[in-house]
Amino acid sequence: MEHDYPNRFAIFTRANNTSWQSQLRCSVRLYLAMGEHPVQAQELEAHLRRTEDELVHYLLEGEPPTTATLKQAQTVLDMAQSALLASEPEVQTLLRELTAEQATKLWAPEFTPAAEPGE
Repeated sequence: MEHDYPNRFAIFTRANNTSWQSQLRCSVRLYLAMGEHPVQAQELEAHLRRTEDELVHYLLEGEPPTTATLKQAQTVLDMAQSALLASEPEVQTLLRELTAEQATKLWAPEFTPAAEPGE
C-alpha cells in the first residue's frame, strides 16, 4: 500500500492543473445542462461521459494502468465534481456560464465576418 502514495500525489497534483479544472467545470455544466434540456439529455450524457473519460485519463498520465490507479483517479474526479455541485455559489456561476455558452453556440457557428472591400 505504501507504493500507492506517489500515485495519489501525482493524481492530486494533476487535478490542480488549470486546464483540468476548466474541463472539470465543463463536465459539471454538461451535467447541469442535462436537467435544463431533457430533450438533449442522451446526447449531453454521451458528451459528459467522454469528457469524464478524458479527465480520468489525464489524471492517470504516466501512471501504470491498474485497477487501483483507475479507481483513485475516478474518485478524485467524483470528489471534485461533488465539491462544485455542493457549492451553491459555484452552481449559480456554472448555470450562468451554461447560459452564456448556449447563447454563444447559437450564434457563433453562423457568424462569418464580411469581407473587407477590395479583398
